[in-house]
Amino acid sequence: MPSDARTIRFDPITHRYWTGVRELVSVTTVLRDAGLVDPTWYTEASRARGTALHRATAALDRGAPLAIVDLALEPYVAAYAAFRHDARPVWHGIDDSVADVRLGYAGTRDRWGTLHGDAAVVDLTTGPVPPWAPLQLVGYARLDLDDHRGLRRRRLVVQLLLTGRYTVREYPLVNFGRDERVFLAALAVAQWKRAASGRA
Repeated sequence: MPSDARTIRFDPITHRYWTGVRELVSVTTVLRDAGLVDPTWYTEASRARGTALHRATAALDRGAPLAIVDLALEPYVAAYAAFRHDARPVWHGIDDSVADVRLGYAGTRDRWGTLHGDAAVVDLTTGPVPPWAPLQLVGYARLDLDDHRGLRRRRLVVQLLLTGRYTVREYPLVNFGRDERVFLAALAVAQWKRAASGRA
C-alpha cells in the first residue's frame, strides 16, 4: 500500500514527517535536494502568508466561519471562492499529510478530489507558478489514499491573484509518466544525499 496517513506525524513548523522514529523526506525537500528548487524562492513572509491563506481557504471549503486577520488576504480568498464557484470541485482531502512509507517520502497536498468527475490534485499559490510544479504535483498525486495504482490524476496549480481573480495551469496527462520518472529519480538522489551525509 503506497500511502498511509495514519502512520505519519507532521511537524508544520519544521515541515518534517516521521513514521515511528524514521524520518520521511518531504516532496519539497526531494526537489530541493535534487537541485530542482531554488531554496531562496521561499521567504518567511511568503510562508506566513501561505499558512494564513491555507487556513482561510480551508475554512471556506469546510463551511466554517471565515476569520481573515490580514486584510491583504481578502483578494486571494475571493479568488479562491471564484475558482470554487467555477470549477465546482469535490474535495476528498484538504491540506492532508500522507506518505509512501515504502519509498520513504511524504507530503501535504493542498487539495485532492475530483473536478468534473476526474481525479485531480491541486496546488494553490499566490506567487508565480514555479517550473518544478509538475514534479511536485506528481509526487503528491502518487500519494493516493485510495491506492488506485496507475491512476493518472489531473494536476493543476491554481494561482490566486491580488485582483481577486485566478488563473489555472494544468499539466498534460500525457506527461504524467515522464514527470513521475523524473520525480522518482529526484527522490533517489535526495535519499542518497541524506544517506551520504548521515541524515538517513
